[in-house]
Amino acid sequence: MPTSPHPFSDTIIHLRQTGEMVLMTNAVPISPADEQRLVALLETEYEQECVHWPHTPPAWRADAAVWAAKILFHTAQLVLYRKQTIDEVRHLFANYTGHITPGAILSADLCLRFLPHCIVPLTGLNDADELIGILQTLLADWHYSAIGDTNIPTPSNFAVIQADACLSQLYTDRVIARKHRTFALHPQLQPLVVAALGQHMATFWPDFCLETTTNEQFSITQ
Repeated sequence: MPTSPHPFSDTIIHLRQTGEMVLMTNAVPISPADEQRLVALLETEYEQECVHWPHTPPAWRADAAVWAAKILFHTAQLVLYRKQTIDEVRHLFANYTGHITPGAILSADLCLRFLPHCIVPLTGLNDADELIGILQTLLADWHYSAIGDTNIPTPSNFAVIQADACLSQLYTDRVIARKHRTFALHPQLQPLVVAALGQHMATFWPDFCLETTTNEQFSITQ
């Protein structure tokens, strides 16, 4: 195992830069200095990404970003090396204590976007692993990062998403890019997807075009 003076931040940044998870330590505690180093690095990453976003990007939320980074870090540790009890595992995955705002969603997504990929090896090792349910429940609340994962239930409400023009467009674009039909057909999201696809719907996403037409015909007959 590689050694590093900053195992937490180095692990997360290496993942974001290469798409590969290399754990620098099995130790659970994270030093304040290492945490602050990651906050600064992720803020730079956020600023670089939001240059390409539509409309006005929501404000960066450091607390959401570092919470999500810890979730991802501990997940990777538990996939490869686990000696904690299930109660200790639940403690590592405590809920975010702030408000889930557009800025929090996009700040957390810097790391949470990788979380569905961590569930795959867990399922392969033991599909009854309680950690799988813990992570899926977490992603159900942070569903922007779970778009494309069919094991996550369709959200019941997209109010927070719709409240921000930037996040709403990013969310719609990701649903289309990953062709997540159940999300796309949600009554609150479907008009946004239809508008974004426009006249290219039948070409780019024929299955969604068929579903949309069927839904429209069904609603008329009622």
